[in-house]
Amino acid sequence: ILAGSSSSQNNGKTKAWLVKTDLNGKQLWNKSFGSSEDHNYIYDAKQDKNGNLVLAGWSETSQLKANKSKIYKTWLLKTDNKGQLLWQKLFDIGENLQDSGANSLVIHQDKFYLPVNKNRSHQKNLTSYQTWLLSTDSNGLEDF
Repeated sequence: ILAGSSSSQNNGKTKAWLVKTDLNGKQLWNKSFGSSEDHNYIYDAKQDKNGNLVLAGWSETSQLKANKSKIYKTWLLKTDNKGQLLWQKLFDIGENLQDSGANSLVIHQDKFYLPVNKNRSHQKNLTSYQTWLLSTDSNGLEDF
């Protein structure tokens, strides 16, 4: 399984991209996820005990910050072993109107754990981050 993001030459927006290959590297299938109107990034993908794929990343939303730029939220997706979307969730971490996203994912038993980077402030080209831990059950329902 290869997971990442791909930019469109038509509108410059980025969609999440998932590719499955055989052991020789021959492509079996590929899928893209996310709106063609926004930027969507996958930074980690893992297989759960049932063979489903769990993807973690960032997704741009239609919400706007004070400076009119769009907000990124933590994005968690689950597909079957053929890449068919089972569900997807967006999470607001901490205070509203700030970016957050997951760069990695840990699956332990029937729980998903995502260390989430949260953008705290933009002041004169200085950005500070906090790291939070998001925990969900196997259906993407938030535990803490």
